[in-house]
Amino acid sequence: MPADSSAAAIVALDPAWRPAATESLRLAAAGDGVLYLLTSPSGGGGSSSGSAPSLRRLTLATGEEEVLELSRVSATPAGLFADPHSSTSVLIAHANGDTVYVHRSRSRVLGKARGLLITAVAWLRPDPSRSDTREVLLGSSSGAIFEAALEPTRTSRYRQLFTLSPPAPLCGLAAEPFVSQGAPDDKRLFVLAATPTRYYEFVGPASLEALFASYRELSHLGHVEVEGPPPGTAWPPPHKGSSLDFDRRRGQEGGGRGSGASPPSAFAWLSARGVYCGSLLFGAQAPRDSCVYDSEMRPYPPATDLAQSSGAGSASPAALRWPPLSLALTELHLLVLYGGGVAALSPEQRPSALDLAVRAQAQARSGYAHALAEIQAGRKRSCWIWWIWPAYSKVRTTGKPQYSLHDAGAALAWLHHPTLGPRLLEITRAAVHLLEKGAPSTTVCGSAVDADKFHESVSLFAVASGGHPAAHAEGNALCLAALRALGRPIHAETARHAAAGPLAAVPP
Repeated sequence: MPADSSAAAIVALDPAWRPAATESLRLAAAGDGVLYLLTSPSGGGGSSSGSAPSLRRLTLATGEEEVLELSRVSATPAGLFADPHSSTSVLIAHANGDTVYVHRSRSRVLGKARGLLITAVAWLRPDPSRSDTREVLLGSSSGAIFEAALEPTRTSRYRQLFTLSPPAPLCGLAAEPFVSQGAPDDKRLFVLAATPTRYYEFVGPASLEALFASYRELSHLGHVEVEGPPPGTAWPPPHKGSSLDFDRRRGQEGGGRGSGASPPSAFAWLSARGVYCGSLLFGAQAPRDSCVYDSEMRPYPPATDLAQSSGAGSASPAALRWPPLSLALTELHLLVLYGGGVAALSPEQRPSALDLAVRAQAQARSGYAHALAEIQAGRKRSCWIWWIWPAYSKVRTTGKPQYSLHDAGAALAWLHHPTLGPRLLEITRAAVHLLEKGAPSTTVCGSAVDADKFHESVSLFAVASGGHPAAHAEGNALCLAALRALGRPIHAETARHAAAGPLAAVPP
């Protein structure tokens, strides 16, 4: 196990619900507003010992408990996978390859998947027109990926889509639909698949069959790989739950079928070396592109931390047992589940796009002074536009997304920033001066593509800087002057997205 750690706190599980004295908690998984708890009689691992497990569904808002009837399986439960989009569905994988599907209060064995040891599940967003059908991706211990359409009484579709090469057990699957930037009818799909030492990205058509077919043609599948476990470390862990999670937030702009949640902004993967986490960005990705950027490895807490007791009600030295079993990603924490307890790893504060832009502008060869000198000389000649006239992520995906602004509030913060704001005004004035003298925008900006980027950027700043109490009048006037000098109206898609926020208004 690694000797260093960035764990902020180690806490013991102390739930309001506790198993009876004759029961042991075996598996747990969270759905949408519910918690599933699988117990078995103490001393028995499951049906193989002659004692049937019990599944409870706890409604978190009310504390209501419901005991769900399970189909009888003569094997030990090996994994519990709850639907994150609903409070009605969960899958229970068993060591003999039987899988039980529970929907509402009914359960059944997936006959078409008999003999398949399921180690990972991705639940697709539900289709509102088919409320009782759940589409899932199933990952197996052999590295095969299957598609299934689960109905209460039957599996209406079941087929193998892909097999990893070289084969490796899948420990995590996640899927997210998204709409191509600027083309609302162009629906696409992103799938992330993880093994203990690798993760794979699949980006392409919204059809699962078409998506994976495009990757079957490749002789080599691109991936990110980490080192194997440290010597003497038990790995992989028992397949108890997901080792891959998306950060899902509610109440923002919808992200595909089953609106009500925004597209995920980050992911975390329980790898053999630590928790690997990264940011996600959806927009103009072409098939086989990447949606992942700005990734890092977070080491696991060392054994000394796992064995420590910290205050009343905390875990005993033996409670937090290696290896980690599963994880959950929230906006504030990475929660890693061990036997008997949870390690809460508080992610380090990542630098914002503004912080990164300040750093980039300080560079000698492509920083702000260099960019300003080029514009004052009449033409952009080198690569620096990302941190000078930043892109708007809802309109354009760039090769350096860490500098893109995600909303009008970020653009207004840029204008009010003590370093970035004055520099933006200075270099934009220089560009406007050239344009007003008749220089073509393709010359000033260096290319037609960068002229379009300049148009989109000043449109965003124009929308963000006017029409509300926090307005930036000087920035608003200058960006409108830039649009007039370009001979273009405000960029329509930028205005549509940015004006929807509370800090923006489309200028006249």
